[in-house]
Amino acid sequence: MKRLLILIFVLGLFTFACKKENSKPSNDGAKLFTFNQLKADKDSLKQGDVTSIRAQITGEGSFAWSCTSGDIFGTGNTVLFGAGSCCAGNHEIICTVKDKNDNSEAKSIFIYVY
Repeated sequence: MKRLLILIFVLGLFTFACKKENSKPSNDGAKLFTFNQLKADKDSLKQGDVTSIRAQITGEGSFAWSCTSGDIFGTGNTVLFGAGSCCAGNHEIICTVKDKNDNSEAKSIFIYVY
């Protein structure tokens, strides 16, 4: 009986000592945000005017902004779009949100410049 207990104890030690550690991060690359909406204060502007644009997310992420024409002023989740005096028509403003796990999502809106 004593030998059986010693054998069970030794086997238990080997099982515990050989347990493989989980090398994956605990978040498994999960997306850390939800991109809820992209909204501008105005959807049409005179040439030379500006409007505020806000990206709303739930969670954590960084923001990158671009536009087909005109200028973006600022950083973060709220920026100003400046309608240049050169170009009338529809202008696409794109916001890309990225998290620390390299997940990203982009949304865009159009602002008409006259």
